[in-house]
Amino acid sequence: MNSPNLEILAPCGSYEILMTAINAGADACYIGGSRFGARAYAQNISNSDIGQAIDYAHIHGTKLYLTVNTLIKEDELKDAYDYISLCYEAGIDAFIVQDLGLFKLIKEHFPDVHIHCSTQMNITSYHAAAAMKALGATRVVTAREMSLDEIKLIKEHVDIEVETFVHGAMCYSYSGQCLMSSLAGGRSGNRGRCAQPCRKCYDGRYLLSMKDMCTLEILPDIIDAGIDSLKIEGRMKNEYYVASAVAAYKELSEDCLNGRFDIDKARAYKFKLANIYNRGGFTQGYFFMHNSPDMISMDRPNNQGVKVGKVKAAKDGKVLIELSEDIYKGDVLELSLNDKVINIKNRDDHISDIVEITSGVDATRGSKVWLAAPKTRDIRLNRDVMRTRCNHILDEFLEGKSNFRKLPVDIIFTGKKGCRPSVEVALDIGDEHFTATSYGPDLVEQANNRELDIEDIRHKLGQLGNTEFSAGEIRIDADKDAFIPASLIKLLRRGAIEDIEESIKGFY
Repeated sequence: MNSPNLEILAPCGSYEILMTAINAGADACYIGGSRFGARAYAQNISNSDIGQAIDYAHIHGTKLYLTVNTLIKEDELKDAYDYISLCYEAGIDAFIVQDLGLFKLIKEHFPDVHIHCSTQMNITSYHAAAAMKALGATRVVTAREMSLDEIKLIKEHVDIEVETFVHGAMCYSYSGQCLMSSLAGGRSGNRGRCAQPCRKCYDGRYLLSMKDMCTLEILPDIIDAGIDSLKIEGRMKNEYYVASAVAAYKELSEDCLNGRFDIDKARAYKFKLANIYNRGGFTQGYFFMHNSPDMISMDRPNNQGVKVGKVKAAKDGKVLIELSEDIYKGDVLELSLNDKVINIKNRDDHISDIVEITSGVDATRGSKVWLAAPKTRDIRLNRDVMRTRCNHILDEFLEGKSNFRKLPVDIIFTGKKGCRPSVEVALDIGDEHFTATSYGPDLVEQANNRELDIEDIRHKLGQLGNTEFSAGEIRIDADKDAFIPASLIKLLRRGAIEDIEESIKGFY
């Protein structure tokens, strides 16, 4: 199996989602800032928070890439330079770029920074990848329309990192090349303002609305192709979507690399992700060039959920559902309404033909359950019941990740008479080992009549509070008759933690 250093790359539309993605196991994250990103309507991260986001990612051993992937106009180049300079100085790991003029500007003024060729650059052959490598690109993000065989050719012919979308929304056109939004609504996708006309209704159907991609079942093929980074789409999505997708791809990719990939497990995780968000099912994209009308979600352009049963009866404010899947208290379920209440002329109002209810109970597959429901006289019988939200599955994905991940540091306190006291902290991030030591200003003196309280020192050393670290092993090497003030222990601990934090930031 190839790619021992495989990267799971997460989309982050806000600082909060960035923290969630890292906590879920992302190896790298990509964000948009205040300018020049292809998702202008995402929450994005402000200029004042860029440095904080970079530091947070680096402290957790995660890389952070910035999208500057719109086309840049002549009168914007000065602002673009200032923006790039700000993020470069803050320590961003790479810029994701579409515009060749901006690419040239970055290489001339910031020659050591990594540049990734955005999917909007439409790298569709190894010749294009080789050309960008010659210009100084360190990575290409392949067009979604490429097959695995075509991606393999890039890896075989060009020494360059390859990043590929493996999960999330698909563009009907080549990414970045669709002008429909510009022509129909005056909002350019190449300027980050796509109005998504492909999600609109035409002649009563959603003829251009593509299903989302999910490639969990073919991860071994993707990894064998030599792809370096598995990219999840979704900078407009919420933290639950991002965390669940990251957790699924992280675990299953590690299974692949360790030779224990299980197709049944992959299918189970695919079902779970469908409960988080799907547009009428998933597609495997163009990896095997199986493009067909099945890639289009013609009935609705948004989340359709998964089938959990059928309506068998509806009366007196309740509905009887025969379950084909387990359901849980708090599940949001959709029920179809009769034709007479459906507004066919307004198919964009896709909620007009359904009613939502919330399950008040847990119930198992194969059972029948009565649930409270409005409009029972209008509910269709023998129609599928779709679940569009399941907190139970979200909790499963995030189990053990409810608290933001802290880095365990080993701590050594030394307090010998006649020597300067010290606190040393150490931790490993990946293959890198970091240490920092803080020394007291004066030599340790002998205590008059009080023995050193070793357990109290241990307690004070472990109080890491609101830092990004937790206490691992704590070792104390001190004379029992030494005099060491509690305030000094806290000061040394704080200094060592601050120093190792700066060391990690500087390394990345």
